[in-house]
Amino acid sequence: MKTLALHELVRLPEETAVRRFLDGKSYRFLLWMTGAFVAPATMAMVVFMAEGQTRLMALWAVNVATIALILITRKSTWFQRAFRRILITYLLVQFAVLALVGPHWQAAFSLASFVFPWALLFFRLRRHEYLIVLAALATGSVWFISRAGADLALPARIGMLVGTLACFGGSYFIATRWTDRTRRTFLTDWKREVARDQEQLRMREELADARAVQLSMLPAAAPRLDWLELASLSEPASEVGGDYFDHVELPGEGRLALVVGDVAGHGMASGLLLAALRGGLHL
Repeated sequence: MKTLALHELVRLPEETAVRRFLDGKSYRFLLWMTGAFVAPATMAMVVFMAEGQTRLMALWAVNVATIALILITRKSTWFQRAFRRILITYLLVQFAVLALVGPHWQAAFSLASFVFPWALLFFRLRRHEYLIVLAALATGSVWFISRAGADLALPARIGMLVGTLACFGGSYFIATRWTDRTRRTFLTDWKREVARDQEQLRMREELADARAVQLSMLPAAAPRLDWLELASLSEPASEVGGDYFDHVELPGEGRLALVVGDVAGHGMASGLLLAALRGGLHL
């Protein structure tokens, strides 16, 4: 998925521009995250397979499959539309695999309750998307606490649950506030760039109108004379130039005045001077 620059995002509607900007930030961190998991998982796979253990194979496969999917489809419109769903699915599957292949429920509980919720801070999601991921993590955390069974007393399990909910609430609050702040900052810059782009577009349209007016002042066709053949062409170097030519038929048969002029410089000032000169000439 191509990360668009600000001057490219001004061509998009506001909501689409915001989504592409936030998705670009999430996309870059997703690439970093998958790469960070694949490298150590690959090294661990070599060691564990040599020892006859393949528990991390599922974790390695999830990240390799995610990277392959990104590399194959990242330039397609489908990937851009479905990116957030792909991201949420990846996070949930990543957590599920870590929980299932983990050697101890305590490690999986720590991942679900503390590591993954704070990892969400680096992704720019909508509020309901944060809630979907956190709800899945909360379900896993409750399941891990219930697995403790007789290993922990009831007050300890209640304390773990309260701590987990507090962690989820804190990560949700910070993540949504951070995303809202990023969105507001982007919209401020985006609207300023849109206003600048619209002003430039207005100026280009006015210059195009001035160019059309200037070219309309030039003769549309050459006069028909028995003793002379005329041809003419003017192509301004900029939107509005200072070149001028004209022909005026004079009293008497076959008499013609030819005018050729070049106002110094280019632009609107030259065009206005040319228009005044033409008006005076014809007058």
